[in-house]
Amino acid sequence: MPENKVIRGKVSGDKAAYAYLPASVKAFPRKNEFMEQMRNAGFKNVTHKSFSFGICRVYCGEKE
Repeated sequence: MPENKVIRGKVSGDKAAYAYLPASVKAFPRKNEFMEQMRNAGFKNVTHKSFSFGICRVYCGEKE
């Protein structure tokens, strides 16, 4: 989307600075899948907190 390139260029001063973000977001696992990966890695009490209407999440877990 050309308008996104204009916006990110104005914000960062570098038009290509945030070009990786859409691909990075698409590649990251969905919420439940990521939480399951954490459990499979040995984390217990896995939770998440959503911020900015789901744009950002913090995942927490306890590991012994």
